[in-house]
Amino acid sequence: MDDESRFLQSLIFYNQACGVKDLDQDSKKIKKITKIKGDIPIALLGLLRELSFAKPPYYWNRTVADEVEVNLNQLLDNGFTPFENGFENSTVEFFEAIRAFENITKGISEIRHVAFEESFKTTLFRNPAFAQICEDLLMNLFRVIKNIVDEYSEKDYSNLNTLGQILPCLSKNGFNCSTEINLNLRNAVNHGNVFVDGDTISYRYGKSPKTYENSSMKYWEYDRIIDDSYDIGCGILVGFLRVLASNPEIIIKHFQSSKVNSQQWFRLMYKNPKAHIKYLDEAQLNQPQLNVNIHTTIEDKNHLVFALIELAKGASIQFPDYDRYLVGFTHNRSSSGFIRLASNDLNLTDDVAELYKKLIDTQDILIMPIMETEINENAYKYHFFPKLDSKHYEVLDIKDCSIENFKRVKAKVLLNERFSKKDIRTLVERIVGEMLQLKTPQNPYEVTKFGETQADIVFLNVFVNNPDRRKFDLFPNNTAFVCSAHYYRDNSCPRLKDGGVMASLWNSYKKEKIGTNIQLAWNPNYKPKA
Repeated sequence: MDDESRFLQSLIFYNQACGVKDLDQDSKKIKKITKIKGDIPIALLGLLRELSFAKPPYYWNRTVADEVEVNLNQLLDNGFTPFENGFENSTVEFFEAIRAFENITKGISEIRHVAFEESFKTTLFRNPAFAQICEDLLMNLFRVIKNIVDEYSEKDYSNLNTLGQILPCLSKNGFNCSTEINLNLRNAVNHGNVFVDGDTISYRYGKSPKTYENSSMKYWEYDRIIDDSYDIGCGILVGFLRVLASNPEIIIKHFQSSKVNSQQWFRLMYKNPKAHIKYLDEAQLNQPQLNVNIHTTIEDKNHLVFALIELAKGASIQFPDYDRYLVGFTHNRSSSGFIRLASNDLNLTDDVAELYKKLIDTQDILIMPIMETEINENAYKYHFFPKLDSKHYEVLDIKDCSIENFKRVKAKVLLNERFSKKDIRTLVERIVGEMLQLKTPQNPYEVTKFGETQADIVFLNVFVNNPDRRKFDLFPNNTAFVCSAHYYRDNSCPRLKDGGVMASLWNSYKKEKIGTNIQLAWNPNYKPKA
């Protein structure tokens, strides 16, 4: 079997391990939705699948897609070479637009329906989302189209770099629906001129404060603007992919033109609902190693191993100049892990069972148990601990660091002044008491103790408030560092070895106990206020 056949077979097996059973059936459905007439190149299948079946991408602007397809095909009628040159000159923008589409889609899917207070949601989500759509998705897509148009035009558009310059250019060349962007709002967001007042969002725009114009809208109107802009971006993407699907030789030439291009297309080939490649990079080791980093939601551990091996196999076929291939992954229900296979082993056999045995023998595999039940990731990601401040101290960076059978929480404490050690002991006891009562969310990635039960273990690092935010290290020469405090409910609680720091550092601290449960480790150089 030649390498091309091996690669395609491995890619099919990879998709099957990810739960994609019938690529042909998927292709038929995608073609019906996207109106692609011929075969869909394998490099576009994953991206088009997301645009066809997933929400919100499914709402792509159909009129925009048609406009982009028609205009680009008219350019192609005047010759392939200018199109290929313009596309090659837009490599960075094209792939950055796709990555922006992925990141923005993930952000919208995660945050849009989280029940934040509306003004907070505007600051946290609406403004950044709209800015990302304009700057990262649309701007990159507009530059790709502008560069292609420039190759066919007698005019020189190469010096058009801003959104305000590019929009009129594209509009004059027939891209009218594609450029219906609220440029005034985009400028207001970029310059911090968006204000929330009750249920109204106001914004101002103009070249200078003296010439500012003002406008306002309701929350739902801002959401509509965000959706419309996102749908335009997705519509441009669909229109462009239609053209590439009809002219696969453009993809082939682009794939073969550079190693960077081939890695980017390879990334798209392995995109499906259960897994996608985040990025590829090279490890600087004695033996050349290619790292393929993915995110996956595959529920079955055996299927996950199967998919990782097939991905390593595909990487070795497409990029044969490496001695080792590491596939690392993050997972929505498990801890991160990896497999690593040598090129010699991948060249000797395509048998997954044999390659799995090799992984076990070399111990080049780390896959933790996958949680059986799906936990609400957002409830964990966006959990807010209550403020535990007083006039004497501020508690920062409260974090859940629980493990199986033991609920653990940790935090930094900022003291308002250099209190006496006696007073600090009293404050530490009070803060530990408050930390013990904290409710922690269920961890979606690994089995840990959680909920409203009292914490078993509390870790505090105590500092004196100071204007240097970098002064949070635990070295004795840090004048802001006061002490570490570790609370353990009883002797069954696992202790941190050397307090979780270097042994030499731990040994330099002055130790004392508060009662039977709290151990203090003082900075030997701490001096209370005189």
